[in-house]
Amino acid sequence: MASQHSAWGIEIGAYAIKAIRLDRNGDDVSVSDFAYIPHKKVLSSPDSDHREVIRLSLGQFISEKKLEGEHLVMSIPGHSSFARFAKLPPVEPKKVPDIVKFEAVQQIPFPIEEVEWDYQTFVAEDSPEVEVGIFAVTREKIQERLELYGEVGMGPEVMTLSPVSVYNAMAWDHNLASREEPVVYIDIGTYATDVIIAEAGRCWIRTFPLGGTHFTEAIAESFKLKYSKAERLKLEASSSRYTKQIMQAMRPVFSDLLQDLQRSLGYFSSVHREASLETMVGLGSTFKIPGLRKFIGQQLQVNVSRLDEFKKISVSGREAATFAEYNVNMATAYGLALQGIDMAPINANLVPVPVLREQMWHRKTRWFVGAAVLAILAGGATFYRPLMDSAQLSAEPPREVKATIDKGEQLQKSYEDAKA
Repeated sequence: MASQHSAWGIEIGAYAIKAIRLDRNGDDVSVSDFAYIPHKKVLSSPDSDHREVIRLSLGQFISEKKLEGEHLVMSIPGHSSFARFAKLPPVEPKKVPDIVKFEAVQQIPFPIEEVEWDYQTFVAEDSPEVEVGIFAVTREKIQERLELYGEVGMGPEVMTLSPVSVYNAMAWDHNLASREEPVVYIDIGTYATDVIIAEAGRCWIRTFPLGGTHFTEAIAESFKLKYSKAERLKLEASSSRYTKQIMQAMRPVFSDLLQDLQRSLGYFSSVHREASLETMVGLGSTFKIPGLRKFIGQQLQVNVSRLDEFKKISVSGREAATFAEYNVNMATAYGLALQGIDMAPINANLVPVPVLREQMWHRKTRWFVGAAVLAILAGGATFYRPLMDSAQLSAEPPREVKATIDKGEQLQKSYEDAKA
């Protein structure tokens, strides 16, 4: 995608649509708009109609924000996609794409013709080694999302993995390119957890299927509650008179989360033996659960902080408090918007090439038809004006004038159809 001066980054989460619009001026980035639109029903609820709930939320988003002509970058959850990493053998740069394709065939657990995939190479200045990150999603899943977005008139130019977007956001916001020591970002979503490790301009990602909904289910089972009531109890855990009982109910999930974290960090350390993983940052609302950060920190013997605010972007005025409230959940949208304005280190795009070609043709058609309408109407006006001044002008315009006007109206209709 060509470099743009502004873009919307849009994440459709289980609880809400989270979106940020960024403007770029040289190397400066600013927030020009944002949105946090809760779903009418949480997607993780057993009786939730996902497509209908998302469609309604997107409809509200579109009604509140003018998206026509905007550049849209949207995410694919880590648990619905694949991220694989490998070290490449020493080869000439021109042979890297062929080697990467070979790795993709080996690493992606689906036939290569059934997926959309992209890759990013990581090269350290002081090392001849080349690492590659391969990012993929099945064509079926990407098509489902594009069809749903198309139903409400949205056509994202870029779609990428949520954990990739988190890395892009943190790389920019925390100046990771200039940092040698690795940082571990733990993004606990509703259905799964993304472990994102940033080190010296490189990225490593692992997703495992344990998220906030598992804490809710543990409470629901222990207290014999419906999911919605258990979710509310989880959110109020810190101030509830049943805090001790709630924490006890979630204790097994704490242990499962710890085991998966240890497994992820252990695998990374086995491949990057020189790395020392001592800095960890938690993202997502689940990290608001009392004692979770302390538990992880004590068990892993590291300090775990929580992302509560961004360093390089903010919102002033009456919306400042609202934006600050949602910061902990906005990292993905932040990274998506950065990619849209060409400020992201990883530019993987999983939108199918035929869809991108169709979008490009649609934009060109709108421009061409619009230009033709203006030219025809301008020509008609030039031709028609002297006749208007003529005393002999009859009530019925001459045939040449009528033909020109009809042609202009026809092109105007084509222009409106192309916009639709």
